[in-house]
Amino acid sequence: MPLHTKKLIVYIDQNIISNVVKVKADRTRRPDLIALFDVLHTGMMDEKLVCPRSWFHREEGSLTPLDADIQRYLRNIGQVDFLPPFQLEKNQFLNAACAFLGIEPHSPNWNVCLSSDPDARMRRFCLDANMSMSILSLREGRRQHADALARNRVLVQGRTYAEQLSIERSAVPSYLHGLYGDAAKQMFLGRVRGVEEYGRFLGTDLATSVVSMDILGRLFASLLVHHNHRPVQTGDATDMKILSNLLPYCHVITTDKFMKEVVCALKLDERFGVTVFSGTAEDIVALTRYLEDMLATRPPANVPQLTLLVAPDTLIKEHLWDFFRSLMRAARRRSEELDEWVELVNINDADYPEYRHPQSGILLTPSFFFEFDNEIRSKGRDVSDIAREGRAESTVIVDSYHELPVGFLSDVFAALSSGATSVPKYGWRIVRRQ
Repeated sequence: MPLHTKKLIVYIDQNIISNVVKVKADRTRRPDLIALFDVLHTGMMDEKLVCPRSWFHREEGSLTPLDADIQRYLRNIGQVDFLPPFQLEKNQFLNAACAFLGIEPHSPNWNVCLSSDPDARMRRFCLDANMSMSILSLREGRRQHADALARNRVLVQGRTYAEQLSIERSAVPSYLHGLYGDAAKQMFLGRVRGVEEYGRFLGTDLATSVVSMDILGRLFASLLVHHNHRPVQTGDATDMKILSNLLPYCHVITTDKFMKEVVCALKLDERFGVTVFSGTAEDIVALTRYLEDMLATRPPANVPQLTLLVAPDTLIKEHLWDFFRSLMRAARRRSEELDEWVELVNINDADYPEYRHPQSGILLTPSFFFEFDNEIRSKGRDVSDIAREGRAESTVIVDSYHELPVGFLSDVFAALSSGATSVPKYGWRIVRRQ
């Protein structure tokens, strides 16, 4: 089954993201992809889904000049990364050792496959440093994998799927021991007959207890036996590695049309409770509708205790820097000390003071400097109506300037607790969701 998370884990493969980038750059017209990206972005903003990046996004993206834009769009709709395949395999192997020893898992829950908690509140900003992967000779490696598979395709002719699967599985213990044996053996050191125990552990059915190995063996055996006459593609090995590593942890995953057919034929989607889509136009539409239906009934993973809707008057704009900085610091302090989320929404109707960078002359808006959860325009709407759309049960309309002390939010929460219709000290209205 997928991870037990509040947010949907949706893995979008690099091919779809590449096509989105091309659409955004006006290199092709695909309204279906724009609709999909909008649903993903909305789901992310609503705290209902994440679209993790993976090592494979970097690997495949590095083979195209669109890499920088691909990474930017991936970070836009994702807030967490899947672990690299070697780290994920190692965690699964160590968890299998823990199960053998009857101790707590080495990597419980999401730690086995993700870099951080997928249910954490969305971050407003993210700094990324992506090293060029050209030094890894990935294109040549993919070609070599394809050539090896093509040679094996000839060798397996006449074998049954069960026979080939048995061969694939026979190599698993030595593979895992060779890469991760030193780490696993540490669990056995100091135990009576620890070396013997480790040997017995290697003799267990690791080809099925380490789930990525189980899936990978099934995919390779199916490719070589069930599709023996299909020419091997350079991306086949990578696609199977992606599926073997990530499929057990996703609610939704996309892959190419052929690999989707293989996964469904092996009933891996049913086994792990994941819905699989391809990148065809038909599947893109189906995926968008599927996500819309899922998100319509899914509660957000995180809900703010309070929304502050900032509707700046003239004095606020005159004291913009100090006032906004006080709001940000108070909200951050509340989060750090009480683990409470104060949502900050700013109404910016484009009449703020202008700030230009002294060297570049670039016009900088307040949203460049301040950490708002959202920045909107009123478009002639009544502020009270906008306040009722806040994610918290209660929204305070911050529409007048005051010098804010460090603990001003205590006065705001006290007014909320008392059932007041405004914050007495500041005169800010309180709008409660109807």
